[in-house]
Amino acid sequence: MTHVARAIEAEHQFRQLLDHGGLPQPDTVEYRETEVAFFWHESKAAVVVELDDASGPKRHGNRGEG
Repeated sequence: MTHVARAIEAEHQFRQLLDHGGLPQPDTVEYRETEVAFFWHESKAAVVVELDDASGPKRHGNRGEG
């Protein structure tokens, strides 16, 4: 999947999450090289979603192991 396709998919999924939670949609969205940034101007809030490479799911940490 290309960088742009991953960014579009991340934006789509995040917007669905906001809808599901009854939260407002962002005022602006920026596609960056390795992330997508969402901004709400009035509340001065931002969420940055990092885009992983397309090699599949990653595990972070060792929760519950060992």
